[in-house]
Amino acid sequence: MENIQVITQDFLNMHITKSDAETAAPIERRFKKGITVAEFKLYDTKNKYICDIDNDDALLGSYPIDDLMRIHVIDKFTLLSDVGSSDSAERSFLQRNRLGKYNEEEMMKIKEQQQKELEEEARLAASVLVGARCEVRVPHAPARRATVRKLMLI
Repeated sequence: MENIQVITQDFLNMHITKSDAETAAPIERRFKKGITVAEFKLYDTKNKYICDIDNDDALLGSYPIDDLMRIHVIDKFTLLSDVGSSDSAERSFLQRNRLGKYNEEEMMKIKEQQQKELEEEARLAASVLVGARCEVRVPHAPARRATVRKLMLI
């Protein structure tokens, strides 16, 4: 297959249907003509049967195929949209690459940082006395002066 060369455009936009979900709307996918194929049926843009695509050694571009034709999958072929939601794909990607909450080292660093921030906040709160005067500053508002009435950690 090394000496086979595709002379037409490199990619095809195809509509894909499955034998176990014939009433479902077709899914449009973009394929490179150089991929090998499994067991498919090829239909033209008017849903007229063209041929079987069943030679796994043949390239997709070696069949009389053009843009927006429909490929009907015969065997137990799983389309990416049937696998699950994008959440599960994202979750598996994060787990596989140990990113986000699946990176134990990073999560430990974040917990340590949160613990340090809580300890610093508790230390600062302990230095404030009930009945003392204070000044509160909020962005885009004038400074306000008041008396501390109660101390609470949130």
